[in-house]
Amino acid sequence: MARKRTNTEVQGLLALDCPLRGDIHGDRSVMDFPFFALEKKPQTGIIEHKIGNVSITIRAGEGGIATMYDKEIILYVASIIFEQKARGMALSQEITFTAHDFFRATGTPNPGKRDYARFTDAMSRLQGTQIQTNLKTGGAGHRGWFSWVENAQVIYNDMPEGYERLQAVKIRLCDFLFRAIERDVSMYSYHHEYFKLGLIERRLYEIARSHCDEGPFEVDLESLLKTVGSRSALRRFKQHISDIQHSDSLPHYSIAMRDEIDGNRVRARANETIVTFSERPPTAECPYVQQTLEAIA
Repeated sequence: MARKRTNTEVQGLLALDCPLRGDIHGDRSVMDFPFFALEKKPQTGIIEHKIGNVSITIRAGEGGIATMYDKEIILYVASIIFEQKARGMALSQEITFTAHDFFRATGTPNPGKRDYARFTDAMSRLQGTQIQTNLKTGGAGHRGWFSWVENAQVIYNDMPEGYERLQAVKIRLCDFLFRAIERDVSMYSYHHEYFKLGLIERRLYEIARSHCDEGPFEVDLESLLKTVGSRSALRRFKQHISDIQHSDSLPHYSIAMRDEIDGNRVRARANETIVTFSERPPTAECPYVQQTLEAIA
C-alpha cells in the first residue's frame, strides 16, 4: 500500500527552503499595480493597464490570467527569499517548499483535495500568464515578456484513497520579482487576515498598505478604479466601495468615501468622489478580526 512520505523523507529528495518562519511579505512595486485578474472566472485574451507613466500588458495562458488568489504562491515564495536575505544567506531564484507549509502560511491549516487541485491550477496560470511592463525593479527594466514562474517541479505522493497529493514544489521565480527582493528596500508585510479577503478587497488592502505609511491616502474614484484594475462599471465599483466602508472589513485599514461636487449638480462626477484610506488605531480591529479573536477566546 502506498504511504505518505514524511517531511524527513521529502527533505531527502529535495533540500527544503521552508518553513517560512515570519510574516508574508510582498514588494511594493507589485503591490501598487494591477498585475493579476480580479475575477474567479478564467480571463482570456489580453488585459492592458495604463496608470500614470506605467504601462502593463497581461496575456493569458491556456488556463487564463493568473488571479489575485494565485498571487498567494508568489507572495509565499517571495517571503522565503526575503527571510533568507534578512538572515544573510546566499539568495537563489529557485525555492523548494512543501505544500503543507504553503497552506499553513496562507491560512489553510487543513487543506483538502480541492485545495491541492486549486494550487496546481494556480501554478499553471502563474507560469502561463505573460506580462510586459515598463515598471522597473531593482533599478533595471525588462524588455519583452515574462512569466511569474519561470519553471516548476512537483513531487506527488500516491494516497491510499487512490489519488495523488502534491507534497513538495520547486519554483524558479522570475527575474522581475527576484530583482525587487534582492535590490529594493520595499518589502512590506501583509496582515494575516489578508488571505480571507475577496479579490477586490485584496487589491484595496494592498493599495492602503503601500500608501498609508505617512498618514491617510486620498484618491479619486476614477483613479482608484484604474489602480485596482477592476473591469466593473464605475457605478457598481462605487457601490462596492460603499459596502466595504460600511462593513469596515479591511484588516488594519478603514475606507471613507465622500463627494466633493463642484457647482450646483446633484450627482458627483467620478473625479469628484474621493476615497480615503487610513490606518486604524492600534487597539481597533475590524469586525471580522474581532469576531475571530472572540471565537478563539
